Amino acid sequence: MKKTAILLALCMAALSGCGRVDSVDVDSDIKPFEIEKTTSEEGDSDSEEIPSAAVTTVSGETQTGVTTVKTGAVNLIKRTGVVTAAKRTVAPSRGTVRVPSRPNNNTQRPAGTNAPTVTTAVVTTTVAVTAPPVTTIPDSENPAVVVRDDMTCRVGENSISVTYKGEPVQNIQISTDFMINAYANGNIDPSVRLNINDYDFDGNYDLFVPQSSDNYNTYGKYLRFNPTTNVFEEWSALGDISTSALTSADDGTLAATVKTSDTEFEEKTYEWQTVNEVTGEKQLTLIRKKKQFLLDSANPYDVYIDYYEYTNGVEELVKREKHIYDENNQYIGVEEIPIEWTI
Repeated sequence: MKKTAILLALCMAALSGCGRVDSVDVDSDIKPFEIEKTTSEEGDSDSEEIPSAAVTTVSGETQTGVTTVKTGAVNLIKRTGVVTAAKRTVAPSRGTVRVPSRPNNNTQRPAGTNAPTVTTAVVTTTVAVTAPPVTTIPDSENPAVVVRDDMTCRVGENSISVTYKGEPVQNIQISTDFMINAYANGNIDPSVRLNINDYDFDGNYDLFVPQSSDNYNTYGKYLRFNPTTNVFEEWSALGDISTSALTSADDGTLAATVKTSDTEFEEKTYEWQTVNEVTGEKQLTLIRKKKQFLLDSANPYDVYIDYYEYTNGVEELVKREKHIYDENNQYIGVEEIPIEWTI
C-alpha cells in the first residue's frame, strides 16, 4: 500500500504540471483510480490486472483494453466513465500519460463510418398475358379443305394431303402458293380452289390444282389417280387443257372455257376416244367448240356466237347466232342467223 500511495502522489504531481484533470465520480467503497505499474520484466508480482470493464473512448470510437507503456508510466482507468483531459494541450513529458480530449459535440462522424446501409427492394411486376383463344375453322368453311364423298384434300405449304375414309392416301408435293395467297386475301371463289372430279370417267377421283390466274381465268395442273399404283400422277394427256374443266357424265365429255374479255370466250368440249383396243388406251379428243365474239369491238352489243364441230381433227362451222337486245340495251336472247351471212 505504501508503494501505491507514493505512485499516486507522483501521478498527481505530474498531472498538475500538464493540465487540470476533471474530477471523477466514483463509488464510495472503491478508489477513484487504480494505478498499474508495468515493467519490462515478466512475472512482476507488483503488477495489478486491469478490470475487463475498463474502456477508453478516443475520437468517438470505443477501444477495449489498456495501453501498456515503459517502466514508470501509468494508465488511468476510470471504472464508471472516461477520463477527460483539460482543453489546454501540453506536450507530454517522460513518465506522463496523455489523455485524449473528449470529442466536440458538434464533431460529425466521418462519412460512411458506421453509416446505415439502405437496401432498396427491387419490385418486379409480372403481367399475365392471356393467349387468344384458338379458333378452329370447320372443314366446311375452310377453303383449303375440299371434301367430296369419302375423299378429303387439305392444302398445305407446297403439299396436298389426301385421305380416303379417314385413312391417309398420299402427301402430294406440288406448289400451292397461289391457292394459299388467294385464301389469305379473302378469295374463296371456286375457281381458285382445289377441284376433285373424275375427269376420265374411270370411277376414280382425280385432281385439278390451281397454279395461277389472270383477269379472267385460273390455270392449273391435272393429277390423275392411278388405280394400279394407288397414287396421284401428273397427267400429260390433259396438257391441252389449262383451265378447270367441267365434266358431263351423261355423254362422257369435258368442257373447258378460256375468256379473253368480259364478253368474248372460247369453250371447248372434249371426249375420251379409244386409240388402242388391246390396251384400252384412250386419248382426249376435241369434238366441238363454241366461240363468242364482238363483230365490232366499239359496239358491246354487236355479239355473235359461232359453233364448230371436229371430225378427225377437221373443224367445221355448223351454226351462228346473234345476241338480241331491246331498246334499253337489255339482253333478250339469241337468234340464229344464216352461216352464209358475211361477218
